[in-house]
Amino acid sequence: MNKNSLLLFIPIIMMIAVSADIETSGTHSNYELGTKTVAHVAIVVNDIEKTTETYAELFGIEPPAVRLGVSPMYMGKPTEGKAKMAFIKLENITLEFFEPVGGPSAWQDFLDTKGEGIHHFGFFIKDLEDHVDFFESRDMRVIQSGGGDWGRYRYVDATSGLATMIELLELSKPE
Repeated sequence: MNKNSLLLFIPIIMMIAVSADIETSGTHSNYELGTKTVAHVAIVVNDIEKTTETYAELFGIEPPAVRLGVSPMYMGKPTEGKAKMAFIKLENITLEFFEPVGGPSAWQDFLDTKGEGIHHFGFFIKDLEDHVDFFESRDMRVIQSGGGDWGRYRYVDATSGLATMIELLELSKPE
């Protein structure tokens, strides 16, 4: 076996070692998110109208409506930070767009530190706080939360273990 062939096996060995460590570490060894479907991909932008018009042109659709969201809790405290929001529903996934306005938020922090780009992957889940407990046991903390009549969400800073932010979404139960 030559040196180049050996180098091909190193990533495989590392993945096996990492997955073994994940499966046996901590108190949540049987944890499952409860879904294997990404509900949406969220993108933070500087100019939501311009960006969504460009996406709409790409897909041959009308630009989506833009609305202003409500202020969330950021880093455990109320904030005046909000975001303009727009959604493009594709056949297999929804693209969420955020343009931060008005103060501190996870969106503004992302834009300030990383620039425009993919902010998080969103997942519809049940038992929100149980999922939060799992992530927090892995030192992946909630940095923003909010909700409304539709349900509630938590942004988990999972960059240390998953290289991205995760949004946990729990819909309100029908009455």
